[in-house]
Amino acid sequence: MDTIQKRSIKTGLYCGILYTILMGVDEYWGTKEIVIWKSIFRFLFFAIFMGLVNLYNLRTLKKDEK
Repeated sequence: MDTIQKRSIKTGLYCGILYTILMGVDEYWGTKEIVIWKSIFRFLFFAIFMGLVNLYNLRTLKKDEK
């Protein structure tokens, strides 16, 4: 795996975890319960989305440097 791919995977995971924690806190304050399936879906969707966006941005930056 390329360093750009590793970096985008790590960024996606970190963003997904942070987003899931923040949304879980908001959901808990509003309803006093956390639905685990919503949290898993939010994590997967946001982590994949942010990973792909970051991968595109890093590849664009690397191409512009050359």
